Amino acid sequence: MSARSFCRSAAALLALVLAACGSRPMLDPGSPADGGSDAGPRDGGAIDAGTADAGGDAGPLDAGAGDGGPASTYQGVTVDSAVTKVKTLLTGLPASDAEIAAVAADGGALEGLVGQWMATPEYNGKMLAFLASAFQQTEVNSADFGPQFNQDPPYARNAPQILQDYQESFARTALELIAEGQPFTATMTTRAFMMTPALMAAYALIDAVPINDQGKATDLFAKNTPTSITLESDGGIDIADSIDPANANYMHFYDSAIGTSYDPDCPVGINVYPSPASTRDLADIVLSHGPFQFQYTADGGTASHKCSPPAIPKTDALVVSSDYTSWKMVTVRAPAQGEATTRFYDLPTMRSATELVLNVPRVGFFTTPSFLAQWATNQSNLARVTLNQTLIVGLGEPIDLTNTTAPQSLAALDTNHAQPGTECYGCHQSLDPMRQFFRQAYTLSFSEQTDAGETSMPGQFAFHGVSFAGTSIFDLGGALAAHPFFAPAWVQKLCTYANSAPCDETDPEFQRLVTVFIQSNYSWNALVQALFSSPIVTYLQETQTADTVGETFPVARQAQLCSTLSNRLGIPDVCGLDVNTVVPATLKPVQTIAASWPSDQYSRGNPTPVLANNPSLFMRAGMENLCAALSNYLIDNATTGIWKSTDPTTAIQAFSTQLMGLSSARATQPEAILTSHFNSATATGASASNSLKSTFVVACLSPYVVGVGQ
Repeated sequence: MSARSFCRSAAALLALVLAACGSRPMLDPGSPADGGSDAGPRDGGAIDAGTADAGGDAGPLDAGAGDGGPASTYQGVTVDSAVTKVKTLLTGLPASDAEIAAVAADGGALEGLVGQWMATPEYNGKMLAFLASAFQQTEVNSADFGPQFNQDPPYARNAPQILQDYQESFARTALELIAEGQPFTATMTTRAFMMTPALMAAYALIDAVPINDQGKATDLFAKNTPTSITLESDGGIDIADSIDPANANYMHFYDSAIGTSYDPDCPVGINVYPSPASTRDLADIVLSHGPFQFQYTADGGTASHKCSPPAIPKTDALVVSSDYTSWKMVTVRAPAQGEATTRFYDLPTMRSATELVLNVPRVGFFTTPSFLAQWATNQSNLARVTLNQTLIVGLGEPIDLTNTTAPQSLAALDTNHAQPGTECYGCHQSLDPMRQFFRQAYTLSFSEQTDAGETSMPGQFAFHGVSFAGTSIFDLGGALAAHPFFAPAWVQKLCTYANSAPCDETDPEFQRLVTVFIQSNYSWNALVQALFSSPIVTYLQETQTADTVGETFPVARQAQLCSTLSNRLGIPDVCGLDVNTVVPATLKPVQTIAASWPSDQYSRGNPTPVLANNPSLFMRAGMENLCAALSNYLIDNATTGIWKSTDPTTAIQAFSTQLMGLSSARATQPEAILTSHFNSATATGASASNSLKSTFVVACLSPYVVGVGQ
């Protein structure tokens, strides 16, 4: 870009920024939410569920009225901005003129509109991303799961697909529980989870190789079913025959790749794993599909040969693409006396079954492989971090010195680490007895715990006014669901998401929302509808939160930006965040930039997510490249284009109303700025096509797209 072109674009963008900011106070968009702020401790569950009418309207905070205080100088936002903010957060779509007019005529209309927007598929996509992050299921990579399997995780050739399944599973579970009308507290106690057949097999594989606290693994397949495994190229073999002990083809698997000479050290046509073959051997074939490495003895001799067959061709693979995308609710239960657990290689059964029979107990968000991979433990930590993060997710608070509730027993206290009277004792007297819920149920690798010393010692729940002894990991889920901190914790998570800053928990409006949640029997839909139509989010009226925290207008983070671009431009998954999306070559730059775009994340021990609210030069440069790639895809593109430089007027109108999401009334000034930019570019010699693409980039870089709440 020439210096003149750069200055011209910068001038147009500055004009749009000034237009966006002209109707509101100039606030620092990053100061209220830096990832370390604290909205204040909860008063031991002192939220009074009867202080507000769940169906009524608490109204705006009347600052200074009747108390002799100064008149309020609060400056709220316009109805256009408020409605656009809410609809963008919930769906990524722009608000229509009719919707804005309805709220302008009657502020109470917004609650009904929120209910309508919640019924859209775009809302489900937005809520899936929020819940996956809020339940802390997303900040993991494939290697993080290794300790649970005692090996490299399965599905090596399809690592992105199974990783996405891990990360989305519990968010999908929560959405299903909500759709079934269950209270949101069920997310703490559920023993049913949304799974794919591939994910079911992974859960069962963890069961197949239990690992004790000393790190010793027991291979149950090799121990209980000593057999060899054969790969052969002589005709197709159905997996149902391969896993049937009564069938002649038991443990024989078809692999057309070994029908040719691919390795001089390997026999052609058939390869036999030695007996007893390991669970890893079988998982490599059934789940990962190779490539393989094993030794064999040929022609009855004694010489051992190393053989490395190639991966099973995709056409012969036993796990197919639909096994990663076919979601269903699956109940996990313990085996009855004498009952076998689910075999991890029994794919036909898992494609139709709605239950898994496993030794490892599973309940709530805090026992999923993804949560345990993110908050793993070791011989030194002994599940303390796992327990603490569980409290942060479920109840919004960690173990700290504000928790003065004593456990009923200190038998699990690590006295070598925290003697009475020492600095560490204050936290460990709560943390150690409570972490016993995990130690009682799981080994350090999160296999089934069989150590009698651990299984016989009950967990002690003692947290802000609630204290009891529990007999199982399921009791921990029940304690989270019943705790008085549950409701304010989840109102805060949703409020922080909506405002990109923690809300003031002493705000009467915040407490009203907590009451709505409780009195609706913890209906998530009721909470979403009440909160997103509340002045605590819209800034249409003064609240204590706005006075103490401020009005935050942040940059759009990854999930927000990508959903906005996808839904406003009509390009499904424009950022390629779903690994199953086939991204066109022209959009690869968008996918690359979006992969490193700031997203909401949780750091260890911090109940408030790290929120990147401030723009940076790197973000600005990345966004410009992203917008440029979109302009090439959408403008004068014979295959994918929707706008043509021969009709710039129609395109520029769409840039302002569709891309920037502005109402007709608000679009007048931005359209004039964009039109002036287009005319200036063509007047200095740029082609009409490049001028329109440059105009698109300016619109795409505006606060209406890269910001939230403008």
